[in-house]
Amino acid sequence: MIRRPPRSTLFPYTTLFRSYAIPAGNQQEVVVSVDTTGLADGSYWETFLVNSDDSCRSPYPNGVYVNLRVGEIPEGPGQGVAQLFESTWLCGSGNWSQIFCWDELAEGSFYPDNDSNGFYNVLLPGTSGTVTVNPAGDANVTIDELVVETGVALTVSAGKTMSILNALTSINATLRSYGTLSVDSAATVNIDDSNVYASNGGSITLPIQSYSGNANCNTDVLEASGTGSVLDLSTLTSLDGGLCGTTVIQAQSGGVVDVSSVPLALNNVAFTADDPSSVLYITGLSMLIERNRLTVSNGGTAIAAPLTTLDRTSLTVSQPDSVIDLSQITTIDDSSVYARNGATVAFPLLTTYTADADCGSDVLEANGNGSVLDLSTFTSLDGGVCGTTNIRARVGGVVDVSSIPLALNTVHFSADGDLSTLNLNSLSMLTDRNSLTVTNGGRVVAAPLTTFNKATFTIGDPTSRIDLSQITNIRSEERRVGKECRSRWSPYH
Repeated sequence: MIRRPPRSTLFPYTTLFRSYAIPAGNQQEVVVSVDTTGLADGSYWETFLVNSDDSCRSPYPNGVYVNLRVGEIPEGPGQGVAQLFESTWLCGSGNWSQIFCWDELAEGSFYPDNDSNGFYNVLLPGTSGTVTVNPAGDANVTIDELVVETGVALTVSAGKTMSILNALTSINATLRSYGTLSVDSAATVNIDDSNVYASNGGSITLPIQSYSGNANCNTDVLEASGTGSVLDLSTLTSLDGGLCGTTVIQAQSGGVVDVSSVPLALNNVAFTADDPSSVLYITGLSMLIERNRLTVSNGGTAIAAPLTTLDRTSLTVSQPDSVIDLSQITTIDDSSVYARNGATVAFPLLTTYTADADCGSDVLEANGNGSVLDLSTFTSLDGGVCGTTNIRARVGGVVDVSSIPLALNTVHFSADGDLSTLNLNSLSMLTDRNSLTVTNGGRVVAAPLTTFNKATFTIGDPTSRIDLSQITNIRSEERRVGKECRSRWSPYH
């Protein structure tokens, strides 16, 4: 068994071991290798912490002991102090196993890989290209620390495993695995502003606590793509997508992404589960806020059971076999919601909607044959005094807002396209800043509608349908029929 030496938190700028003896009066960590041939498999590595007045006696497998006293180096066959090598990649793009691309290796080693010859801290400097972990004849590579500088890509090949024991720092770089890339659970990890891809059955496990993206206003991607691919970020608790650009967290083509401990995503974060068997775990997320987006499409699944709030954000569900649990949602104020390509979206606990705190344009839409946006529990709708709230059925979609008696402020209703249906069965009047448009064979169900009061009403063609048989009061409104426009401005209508 191989155990790592003490952690260096300043690599690549310092070295742990330059001297083997322990200075008197100091406390020092020493790594000792004991030859246990015949008693255990291989050499057993251990870390000792000894003081100037102490000695250390430590048990090993099968009753073997080693004694270490301050100022002494263990002697005898198979015993000695392990060396730590700080290896820097010297080439551009290339394979990890290219011996000429490393500036410092243990005697007998061909590339950095912890063994009885020593341990490794590795630097891939900004002059590197894509470094591929694909050592011939060796499926596993283990190192202590890895620093990947800006613009560099590290790729782990299929069938290969790279393990990092103490620390990983990726500075605006790219990590990709077709095999296995894992970092020890106790290690220090910083991958801010980096791209991470688990691809084609590969897996990546990173015990990160926080992630911040888009320092350079680019798009950063954290992704699992392909059947069997897994990106495990389940320890992540702080996520900030940045104020410019976007951080994309996506499971696609059968991949699985686990960010289940994130309670809140700040700024520009786009969550996506796309394609059958793709799963996105966001079970710690209670709300999506401004600049967040969530898309579930083409049969993907987002596990988001405790999600209760959409606040100035966007939700898209596409295709009927896409899965997300919205049963606990109680607020979607100032947000946009899209049901597309046959998907059904419903909010059974939702009763109110208020928009345009930021004077923008919000959309509640069903688009595509079979698409349904069920807002039938709405009893209060306020489009806001600035900006616009658009409620629209398009290309055969159905929007049900059948419990709304009155739409306040700027709300635009529309049904566009054959079989597109907008259900307004409780709406008795359209008022100031409201508008209603029926075009291209769309249909509006609005049987009790009796009053147009300073509203705009448009019918675009003969195939469009709306029942106006109950209208009794038209006042200061604008009506459009096809290309013909007639306006009346009279206090008596």
